[in-house]
Amino acid sequence: MGAVGVICVIYRGRGPTQTMRIAIDIDSTLHHYWDTLSEIAVRRFGIELPYDEQFTWGITRLKPEQLQICIEESHNEECILAGRPYPGAVETVRRWHDSGGHYIHVTSHRDARCVTATARWLREIGLPFDDLCCSWDKVSRCAELEIDVLIDDSPLNLLAALERGIGAATIAHPWNVDVCEEEDVIAAADWPELARALEPVLGGQRPLSDDGPRVPILRAPISHAPMSRTPIALDAAGQGMGVAAAK
Repeated sequence: MGAVGVICVIYRGRGPTQTMRIAIDIDSTLHHYWDTLSEIAVRRFGIELPYDEQFTWGITRLKPEQLQICIEESHNEECILAGRPYPGAVETVRRWHDSGGHYIHVTSHRDARCVTATARWLREIGLPFDDLCCSWDKVSRCAELEIDVLIDDSPLNLLAALERGIGAATIAHPWNVDVCEEEDVIAAADWPELARALEPVLGGQRPLSDDGPRVPILRAPISHAPMSRTPIALDAAGQGMGVAAAK
């Protein structure tokens, strides 16, 4: 979950020669964002946001203006750089990019002002990427890039991706359980499980098709145990920079 943004800021890397194109969300996908948001809500407004009770995408315990304040604080540079990747996330994406040759598009609802800190965070944790875009309309950008699979926690984005013929996958959370049960979405409890489930798709053994499920469905329990951060060597691939308006 993240803030509304209207500008798409793109960091480009080397030219795409990759075999598949994968779009990956950040908050609640690459790292466990909810605890940060909840801690700010308690400190600012005395309102708790129990993770296990968040069964819908909308956060109704906070007024819209309160939620916006919490989101903006959660996306300041200090909070962004303090994010701890889910176990296995960086290693999986690095393997997809470096060994599998897949194109990695990192996408976020964060405001465009967050792009510099976000790019810095990605490099510090050692996660390689070919394109980074901060925009509210993630799926339109995915369509422009001809993305094959979107990994995102938002049920709205997952449904929008499927409507565009883009495969959908997610780390399971209380707010996306329903869409995972009702639609052709792969849902895994953690990144190692997600990597195993996507392996036949990314390896070309199970093609994405409009004539059936685009990705295999996997049911798994939701588990978010406390995590420790392990230093990871930064990928040596250089990154360039560019700016474009979101459509």
